[in-house]
Amino acid sequence: MNQNYIYILRCSDNTLYTGWTTDIKKRIEAHNNGTGSKYTRARRPVELMYSEEFDNKQDAQRREYKIKQMTRQEKELLIAGYNTSANKVTTLYDTLFAHYGDLHWWPGQTPYEIIVGAILTQNTNWSNVEKAIANFGDNLTPEFVANIDPAELIDIIRPAGFFNQKALYLKAVTSWYADYGYDVGTVQKQPLDELRPELLKVKGVGQETADSILLYAFSLPTFVVDAYTQRLCERYPLTAGKDYSSIKEHFETQLPKSAEVYNHCHALIVINAKEYCKKKPLCDGCPLASKCRRYGI
Repeated sequence: MNQNYIYILRCSDNTLYTGWTTDIKKRIEAHNNGTGSKYTRARRPVELMYSEEFDNKQDAQRREYKIKQMTRQEKELLIAGYNTSANKVTTLYDTLFAHYGDLHWWPGQTPYEIIVGAILTQNTNWSNVEKAIANFGDNLTPEFVANIDPAELIDIIRPAGFFNQKALYLKAVTSWYADYGYDVGTVQKQPLDELRPELLKVKGVGQETADSILLYAFSLPTFVVDAYTQRLCERYPLTAGKDYSSIKEHFETQLPKSAEVYNHCHALIVINAKEYCKKKPLCDGCPLASKCRRYGI
């Protein structure tokens, strides 16, 4: 599927030109060789100042129309914000924190409960996880999970769905934790760049689950990327890439290397996505509305 782009060019006479294309590089070349548009033909050379990427032509052309309705000053502000994208993550964090405050994330009474929650929340909602966790009663300990019969464990976690798989995953991650004597301090003493690859080798532990465990259970500075984060990057926008590793790296390079900050930032993104930045966004009232390129879409 072809990507769609809108762009703003600065012409040789310092005027601005807005357009739409499926290939920015070729389109800029066309503008500069005189085959792009009548307007730019007499105002060469042109320079790309701003661009946005969309998955479909309809959204791209709708955004193109909105930009064309902007004043020159509004366009210059858009360009200025684009050219200082390194500050966008910090601005986003500060804006959301000012609006929501400390959300005390993630739900869990103990580090091991957080580990269990990170496994059980895969492919289900948190209310189902809470039901499964409640079924443990006072027995939500690594020793209990390590020794319980798999069939009994399946019955306990049944409300979380995919219970056969998740029972295996819980056994596996508990076995990993056993190598550290079920001791938080021992885990925290290990280098993060060794712990994360090790945890990713555990059955049922992907990148999001691993980072959730390391950040929320062990307070280690590794940023969690989820579907909400990816949606925000696309809409806001943040030039963070589209795959997990790229987005994670972008946030980690723009924010202070702090488990507390990463914790707050991820929690703030999640709550804002649930309140406003839904699949069908509710833009009015969103604390990011004035800065979001997809406002009203």
